[in-house]
Amino acid sequence: MSNPRIVTAEELKPILDVLAILQWPIPFSEAPHIIEQLGWQMVTRNVAQSTLPVSLKIVTVGDLSGQLSNIEFWLSDPINTGDTVGKKIIRAAFSEVTSCVSQCLNLTPTGNLLGRSGIKWDLLSGGCINLPETGHGITIQVWSRDLADLERSEISHGVDPKPNLED
Repeated sequence: MSNPRIVTAEELKPILDVLAILQWPIPFSEAPHIIEQLGWQMVTRNVAQSTLPVSLKIVTVGDLSGQLSNIEFWLSDPINTGDTVGKKIIRAAFSEVTSCVSQCLNLTPTGNLLGRSGIKWDLLSGGCINLPETGHGITIQVWSRDLADLERSEISHGVDPKPNLED
């Protein structure tokens, strides 16, 4: 695939309008209602299907001790790791998608991701939105306040996750 589809600001804004105002903590039992608000459909307990115009419509929904911990979904078509043209397109699109997310949230990024390449936005609710730079496509992660606080704590204590991530 040499021309992966990338979600536009018009397609992403209604989704981020819902996700950015979530009030944490949220019982995991509320996940189906949130997914329904987005116009998406739950497939299993932890997987939903988005309506975004990308080839991989998988949405993962995290449960941490009965609380909704994160929602992750694709903003681009995934690319074959051997597709150098696709990789260049994804790499070039990353800054465009970063601007798109900032525009949709009406926020500037608040920093980089801990131990990996990417950008994050801290939300007023205490949660955060992460845009990891993976090289094989663009995904977005919405983290609960507890998950975001855990990473903030690690940063404040100087934890370097890189050695553990390389295992």
